[in-house]
Amino acid sequence: MLKLPKEEASVLKSLSTPNKIQDFLDTLAFNYEKNGETCMPPCMVLRTGKAHCLEGALFAATALWYHGERPLLLNLETIDHDDDHALALYKKTDFGVHSVKRTTTFCVSETPYIVRYTSLYSPIFMNTF
Repeated sequence: MLKLPKEEASVLKSLSTPNKIQDFLDTLAFNYEKNGETCMPPCMVLRTGKAHCLEGALFAATALWYHGERPLLLNLETIDHDDDHALALYKKTDFGVHSVKRTTTFCVSETPYIVRYTSLYSPIFMNTF
């Protein structure tokens, strides 16, 4: 198990469902990386109270793992004029549920929802070629 300070461990313990994880991510400030690129680990996300998309996904994956899930990270790289998106996935029967911290200022987060793993990437590839 993780060795975290008591306060940080209690936060992870309280994030026992995907909805609770997403609600927590929604409270975080966006990390604009003003002093250069960052990839903060979950403990720094807790300490700073901010995260960008990948940091939010890493945090969500850690919270899922803390509660016994086996999360996967999915990074969607985009073209130059858009931002990449990262998702934390976990398996629930033959479906996946994801949590995401959006990188745009007008749409900060998306509630967790159930999708088939293949539906996450199939439309992307079909529209690319």
